[in-house]
Amino acid sequence: MNSSEWNGEFFYRWGRMIASLHSVDDPPFSGPKGCERQVQTNEEWLKDRYNQLCAKLNSHERTEQNFGLIHNDLHQGNFHIKNGEIILFDFDDCAYQYFVQDLAVSIYHALWTGTSFHSEWEDFPNYFLFHFLEGYTSLRHLTGDMLDQLKICMQMREVILYSLFQENWNPESMDDWQFAKLAELRENLLEKRIPYSTELDGVKNFFNH
Repeated sequence: MNSSEWNGEFFYRWGRMIASLHSVDDPPFSGPKGCERQVQTNEEWLKDRYNQLCAKLNSHERTEQNFGLIHNDLHQGNFHIKNGEIILFDFDDCAYQYFVQDLAVSIYHALWTGTSFHSEWEDFPNYFLFHFLEGYTSLRHLTGDMLDQLKICMQMREVILYSLFQENWNPESMDDWQFAKLAELRENLLEKRIPYSTELDGVKNFFNH
């Protein structure tokens, strides 16, 4: 993470880019609709938690405002910056889903990365969220119902990450931070905690349109 590039202007463009993506007329697409992604794990409690979250998310009404074609894995590892423009790639997981899923992935990874690399930047979560959501809402509206959906998607992201890390990380070669992250994810999921809930509540004024 280059702190000279990670600034309010960039976060604004990041949010606005996602809003632009969500404003594209839906092309013909045969991908999954709704919460259909499978969790690769043998742990029944984790499958149950994911299914609970899927059911909770799918209980929300689907409208043109909140549901459509999304990238579905939109973190900073899946776009380049070229001549000041954000260029997305890795569209393998595209799906019809609630739009806030793209927001949740970006927010989760940005806050995790920012607080990990720059722990001295105490106000980073609020700084990022303000500019990121300001960019998104410059093109699209967010409602209170979408804040509830976002919090569900934040928890779903932790299910995906926990299962992915368990599958790909070898305990014999893991660093301390990896053990710590797995423990954090497991505890959050077992306790049904919403990651960054306090920070999200701090910007709920963006979700009142």
